[in-house]
Amino acid sequence: MNNIPLIIGNDSRISKYIKHSFKKKKIKFISTSRRKKKLSKNILFLKLQKHNNFSIPANVSTAIILAGIDGEKNCTAKFKEAKKISENFLPKLIYRLLKKKIFVCYISTMSIYKKNSLYGNLRLLAEKSIYDKIKKKLQF
Repeated sequence: MNNIPLIIGNDSRISKYIKHSFKKKKIKFISTSRRKKKLSKNILFLKLQKHNNFSIPANVSTAIILAGIDGEKNCTAKFKEAKKISENFLPKLIYRLLKKKIFVCYISTMSIYKKNSLYGNLRLLAEKSIYDKIKKKLQF
């Protein structure tokens, strides 16, 4: 039955809280990580830059998107990669999920960053890009 949530971004701080809550309520879930040493039966490998290689599990009904390059320091150090993830890879992955009729919850943390924050602005770019690409493909 298609009722297992997929947490994209197993390594995020927010993911730890969601996974704890799911475990407490005995909700089975699958998550993704870019760290190969963390992989297991329920933690699948996903590198956002190569999301087309990722096989979306058939039993997934919901995807919670927490992935991306996080924090001001990391975004500054890896600006080009962070921008590509925000502007291209996340919207394309979300579109793939939506095509499979998977409910997508994209969690953005921009509200806790200052407006002049590079990280906050990259998250805003991701939101705008997701909206624009999905709107165009689904023709709202």
